Amino acid sequence: MQQSIAPGAAQAAMYRICVEGQLSERWARRLGAMAIAEQAVDGAKPTTTLLGAVVDQAALRGILCQLWDLKLVLISVARVDSRQGDAHTPGGDFSA
Repeated sequence: MQQSIAPGAAQAAMYRICVEGQLSERWARRLGAMAIAEQAVDGAKPTTTLLGAVVDQAALRGILCQLWDLKLVLISVARVDSRQGDAHTPGGDFSA
């Protein structure tokens, strides 16, 4: 018996995840090969933005659980248009 798959279900979606605190590039591979950019504003706590393709909701939950385990405060999670995501450069600024 063949299972039918909803159109687009096999495609990964691009996500932008922002956390309070610093997260080095060495975590990129463990977090689903997401690009990582850190931002520090004078007088404010540094933030880290992760941007990359996430295969499915289970993979997204896995990434969020790893960030939780690292005791990083979650600021936002947003699904982004893949055209916006393609324009990023690893280590660069991902601000919209």
